[in-house]
Amino acid sequence: MDIEEKKLLSSYAKSELVGGLILGEYARRAKDNFLRDKLIHHSAEEIRHASYITTLLEKNGGSISAHDEKGSHYYAKAGFPKSEIEVLAMTEVFEPVALLHYKVYVDTKGVSDDVKNVFHKIIKEESHAGWITNWLDTQLDKSAVDEARNRYRKVIEEVYLQELERLKKLEGLVREIAINADKYIKRHGLWE
Repeated sequence: MDIEEKKLLSSYAKSELVGGLILGEYARRAKDNFLRDKLIHHSAEEIRHASYITTLLEKNGGSISAHDEKGSHYYAKAGFPKSEIEVLAMTEVFEPVALLHYKVYVDTKGVSDDVKNVFHKIIKEESHAGWITNWLDTQLDKSAVDEARNRYRKVIEEVYLQELERLKKLEGLVREIAINADKYIKRHGLWE
């Protein structure tokens, strides 16, 4: 595992961790029992995923660095969600993109079995997002839901595509992963 792959894995771990902490904060605040329970479970899952990736990094002589030192990652661009609608819209938009990248990662030639095993485990666990869409679709303030979804879609598109361009300029496995992700996005018409 080279330094660029360690950095990429570190960014995944940091994103999972930050997402889990944000969801945990909203679980703590939630008045509705259903929402609180779902957020607790989802928060724990995200933090568990961060732990899987962190363990993988430690096994390969790496670790996670401070989150988003340059303020250019998703959460820095999006800002801290200001409502339950925002936190769930953010999660609804961010989760499928992370899942897409994990799937592309394991399908890229040259990825180690250890990395594949971790991502297969995460992918298997990432089947919970349906409740989020259902919850958002039942909210009375449809304009707030639409606005939040659109705002987070713009953030994820901007940051993700910029990051893909940066990764495609590197050498080795990380470059191949980025090229494959870019092909997948173009083939499936994401953000068009």
